Amino acid sequence: MAETLDCLAEELLALLALHGVRRLRLTRNRRTMIGLRGTLGHALTLSIHQDLARQRERWPDLVTWVKVGGRKLPDALRIAMDAVFAAQQRASPVPDLEPLGGPCDLQGIADRVHRTWFAHVPAVPVIWGRNAPLRQRRQIRFGSYRRRPPSITVHPLIDQPWVAERFVEFLLFHEYCHHAQACRPIRGEAIHSTRFKSWEARYPHLADALAWEKASLRRFLA
Repeated sequence: MAETLDCLAEELLALLALHGVRRLRLTRNRRTMIGLRGTLGHALTLSIHQDLARQRERWPDLVTWVKVGGRKLPDALRIAMDAVFAAQQRASPVPDLEPLGGPCDLQGIADRVHRTWFAHVPAVPVIWGRNAPLRQRRQIRFGSYRRRPPSITVHPLIDQPWVAERFVEFLLFHEYCHHAQACRPIRGEAIHSTRFKSWEARYPHLADALAWEKASLRRFLA
């Protein structure tokens, strides 16, 4: 399977290199189906879900999309993305987790996460991010950690009654792992290092939270 994907990546990159793509990443990312970074006419980086990349009949649509700098997604490519999302959802039914049921008490959940698992590091401010312009989303970053000054920012789409509270708790746990990492830095350490992953694995509801995120992603992106 890995060798097949390597050959696929080489062939697709050779095609896209004619239009400025210098790096290709085949992913299984839960949050990103397709993404383009860089400036048109310069070295571009394309990230694409491997199940979408396997659809060779969509490669001409992919070239069309790259040629306009990723500004307008061809309808056929959008339909293919929806099909991949749907297949992922069928494979991962939504776990039955308790929803927020109303406005998200972000600070209250953050206080609980800090008190329960991260009392050994200073508490960090937790804030809502800004709403992005209304448009078709292809990816979403649910949360982010900033080192200086320390803060956690959460995407405002989380503040919906149907969102599972357990997922919000995990999201803040994940960002607090980054804070703990920053409080005890190791020179040259990767963001999601082995140490980080070992901390994240201590979250007792990790499997349910990740399964809920994967199964609910399409709803966030709609």
